[in-house]
Amino acid sequence: MIVIKGGWPLSAGVKTFVNVNHTMAHIAIENLTKFFGTTLAVNDVTLAIKDREFAVLLGPSGCGKSTILNCLAGLEKPSSGKIFIDGRDMEKVPPHKRNIAMVFQNYALYPHMSVYNNLSFPLKMLRVSGDEISERISRAARILQIENIKERKPSELSGGQRQRVALGRAIVRNPGAFLMDEPLSNLDAALRNETRGELKKLHAKINATFVYVTHDQSEAMSMADRIAILKDGALLQMDTPYRIYREPADTFVASFLGSPPINLIRGRLISRGNTFLFNSDSLEVVLNGKAAKRLGDRSGPEVIMGVRPEHISILPPERSSVETPLEVLLVEPLGAETILEVSTRMEKLKLKVMGDPGIQVGARVRIKLNTDSLLFFDPATGKNLLST
Repeated sequence: MIVIKGGWPLSAGVKTFVNVNHTMAHIAIENLTKFFGTTLAVNDVTLAIKDREFAVLLGPSGCGKSTILNCLAGLEKPSSGKIFIDGRDMEKVPPHKRNIAMVFQNYALYPHMSVYNNLSFPLKMLRVSGDEISERISRAARILQIENIKERKPSELSGGQRQRVALGRAIVRNPGAFLMDEPLSNLDAALRNETRGELKKLHAKINATFVYVTHDQSEAMSMADRIAILKDGALLQMDTPYRIYREPADTFVASFLGSPPINLIRGRLISRGNTFLFNSDSLEVVLNGKAAKRLGDRSGPEVIMGVRPEHISILPPERSSVETPLEVLLVEPLGAETILEVSTRMEKLKLKVMGDPGIQVGARVRIKLNTDSLLFFDPATGKNLLST
């Protein structure tokens, strides 16, 4: 109970693609630190990426994710720490011997070369035979459906086609790992949504590890096997998308994943008889289940309660309740769902409801929280108090 106080589709032909035996790549980063002058870009990061895993490095601009990728590629030298690929220390291994291929944000295609020559160039540098070059390019072109544009130059291609050519140039090398630095950021929204699905299909088709950098939580959630959340150069959490969303390590992770962001409300935990509840200036929430058991010994101290918009529901208008109605400040129709912003006496809350609730700005509504999905954080450290 809550009491308010006051008021690109892969073609059928691709299914017959016979995969070559890529060498797989397990990547281990140990205590990686990188300074640029006196600026700390990466702060003692340790993580492991499994063979054939689709790992995403996610965080805001300046958090160190691209720097980590560049260190993996050998384009930047760590200030300290170690990088291992398949157990081999990369400290003295040059980029071209690391069994990796990188796809850049700007695609980095040679403008004076045809698509075919852009694809063949890295293989010629590796002294691959002409017959094998043709075979690899034909295979990559079939996977990416760029067979009919091999004689064009980059200036004659759409953004989506250039992105596919950049991927093709990586695929022809048969690397153990693909490093991708925001490769979809130059595409329009519709093409970006389509292409991220195709990238996930591509990952399933080829026997390689993907390390993907983005600041877009939707890309990370939809594509990753595991997500590494970074802030100010430090790794905050690495886990599956589902686990990170449901069990964020702290308030930053909780706020960074989810649209609209999680609602965070400061208050106190109190006991009233046999009832354990969260109490803020504007509302009381009776706790039960996991939260009550885990937080029972914290009665008194201040906490931050987190509730995601989809875990707040609107009570039917005809239902009699002691909850004080809340004013609707904003209605955002999104087709399949609607975002509402409502106001308590001290806080504004975002709700996500299915379909069209038929509610207008200025209306007053009663709400209910799903208490089984509430999160609680330490206000001093931001750490999740329910983490195991």
